[in-house]
Amino acid sequence: MSSAAELHDPGLRQQVTWLARMLGHLIASMGPYGDELERMRRRRPLATSAELIWQQLPR
Repeated sequence: MSSAAELHDPGLRQQVTWLARMLGHLIASMGPYGDELERMRRRRPLATSAELIWQQLPR
């Protein structure tokens, strides 16, 4: 981007919104297939008791 005015381009905003929605959908839809995405989201490992509770939550 060469100027701040380009950031207010409606076409760019629409494309970025579409990309953000698609990424959100992909992350949400891949949840049931593995814990790898959850592990990447966590900042630190869960305690054993927290891990057991987490597994009981509906997905």
